[in-house]
Formats: sequence, structure tokens, C-alpha cells
Amino acid sequence: MRDTWMTIVGPILLLFAMFRALIQVLLPELPINNNKEALKGGYE
Repeated sequence: MRDTWMTIVGPILLLFAMFRALIQVLLPELPINNNKEALKGGYE
């Protein structure tokens, strides 16, 4: 049961992490990224 769970959920989590990284790289103008950049830039 545990092996089946890892086989199904493992790749999904990996794909989700890769997809999130791609979004952050390709779409830097997302509101979430803008807020982080604004906070960093504002204090520097």
C-alpha cells in the first residue's frame, strides 16, 4: 500500500514542484512574486 502511494503521489509532487518553478521563472510578473520582490527591494 505504501509503495503504491509513493508511486502515485511521488511523481505528482515532483511535477507540481517543477511546474511551480517554471511558473516563477516564466511569469515573474505574478502578484505573489511581485509582492516578494517589492518587499525585498523596498527594504534594500
